[in-house]
Amino acid sequence: RTYVLFMKDLFHTMVNLRFRWMFTLYMCVYFTAFSILALLFWSVRDVCDLGINSASEAFALSVETWLTIGYGVPDPYFHQCIEGVLIVSAQGVLGLIMNAILVGLIV
Repeated sequence: RTYVLFMKDLFHTMVNLRFRWMFTLYMCVYFTAFSILALLFWSVRDVCDLGINSASEAFALSVETWLTIGYGVPDPYFHQCIEGVLIVSAQGVLGLIMNAILVGLIV
């Protein structure tokens, strides 16, 4: 019965989580998003000439893009490759939405 009540009001359930569970949730959500977007970068690495040679480099590019650290790709415009630009745009929008939702749970 308690489980059903928690799942019916997921927002308040998450707001009332202990810090360690909230932190774990945040880490899982962000690392999942980084990983999915790394797979997208990996899938267009040859088409867009990203210079990515391993999955860890694709993951690093995803994190660099998300956190606006800076690019380690030969051309920040992805050699006019529309797929790369779309992935970066999608990552930017997804980042804004996720940050708004996750920060909203704390504040």
